[in-house]
Amino acid sequence: MTDKDNTMEQDELEKILKSHREWLLGSTGGRRADLTSVTLTHADLRNAYLTHVNFTNANLTNADFTHADLKNVDFTSADLRDSILKYVDFTNANLTNVDLRGADLDFASWPLWCGSLKVKVDSRIAKQLMYHALAVLPAEDMDEFLADPVKYANGFHRVISGNLEKIT
Repeated sequence: MTDKDNTMEQDELEKILKSHREWLLGSTGGRRADLTSVTLTHADLRNAYLTHVNFTNANLTNADFTHADLKNVDFTSADLRDSILKYVDFTNANLTNVDLRGADLDFASWPLWCGSLKVKVDSRIAKQLMYHALAVLPAEDMDEFLADPVKYANGFHRVISGNLEKIT
């Protein structure tokens, strides 16, 4: 890794991820991967088992995560612009303040918890998410939704209970 910009080479990354796998398996000598603020642009992370990795503030632009296991990953404030995230599992991943503009999320799971509410997306991703939301909208709710989509969304039980603020 160069001190100047925190850029990590692929071979160094692979060593860290090998130690991380050992940590996940409970092996002695294994260590949880902490890739906070690292630069991994164009990194090859295809099929990687990355559960519980800390990528807070990491620059992951143009990285390829195809088929990666991203369960419980912390991406807080990470830059994932133009990354390939096809077929990834985001279960319990923290996407707070993540920049996903230009990313390819086809066939990815999207976490339905508060850690995915403050994500930056482009219109392509927003339309993709909206398509899926509208595809499950009950027919009997369509008129209510079309009359005032924001009011409809604010009928979410977590908003009503005061756990989340209303969308304005």
